[in-house]
Amino acid sequence: MAEEILRQRPNRVINMIVRYSWFTDGVKAFRDAIRLDPAYRSDPELVKTAIRGFITTPDTDPRIEELLRDLGDAAKPALEETAKSHPNATIRARAAAELRRLP
Repeated sequence: MAEEILRQRPNRVINMIVRYSWFTDGVKAFRDAIRLDPAYRSDPELVKTAIRGFITTPDTDPRIEELLRDLGDAAKPALEETAKSHPNATIRARAAAELRRLP
């Protein structure tokens, strides 16, 4: 049942998960959505939510970094903007480091 809901409305499911601060569960939902339909890899809402999780997570989280690598080129513009203009120097540095790791 959950997979069927995720297949039909991944943005709604993932945004609900993230809204309630269950971002690590949201990462799994992102990856499930991408597995079910690789086109979600470039979905602007999914990318935006992944970047928001990256920015709001105080420390490096390998699960989020792996998700960003899965998103690849779709995540680059947002990571570039974060690396350039985020007010927190630590977040800027993390974004720059993640950009270097993207394929």
